[in-house]
Amino acid sequence: MNKEFLNKVKIFDTLDDKETAIILSLIKKTNYKKGEAIFKEGETDTSLYIIEEGKVKVVNEITPSEFKTLATLTKYDAFGELALFDRAPRSASVIAAENTVIGIIDGPAIAKLFDSNSNIAAKIYKEIIIEIAVRLRTTNEKLQDNITWGMIAKL
Repeated sequence: MNKEFLNKVKIFDTLDDKETAIILSLIKKTNYKKGEAIFKEGETDTSLYIIEEGKVKVVNEITPSEFKTLATLTKYDAFGELALFDRAPRSASVIAAENTVIGIIDGPAIAKLFDSNSNIAAKIYKEIIIEIAVRLRTTNEKLQDNITWGMIAKL
């Protein structure tokens, strides 16, 4: 992973070269095979993940053998960012949909960086908030569609 790559990751695209170098110094790459869990729903990991190559599925377990896919993420997508705010257990599992290379920023390391560098923290938090707002709007639209279809079905 390099500066040019990181600049294409939405939550890091406002960082200057020096700030990008700091983030790059925190990233450790890990390879995942198709079907391997990056993390599982309920785990308390607080790391941030960036897809360098490959594809992952964000899923909720409905039964031990049935999953609901919430999203599919690909190169340049980051995930796991909610844990930077609330440190709550993971709300979904993330599974490699194909062989995937992921950059991982350890949760305590990024928290320490944010505590010591408010400029980097502000830039990244702003981009994360924008991403969360987009996801919330999408979720609201889907919920509204489901409510509408439910009301139509009752007629």
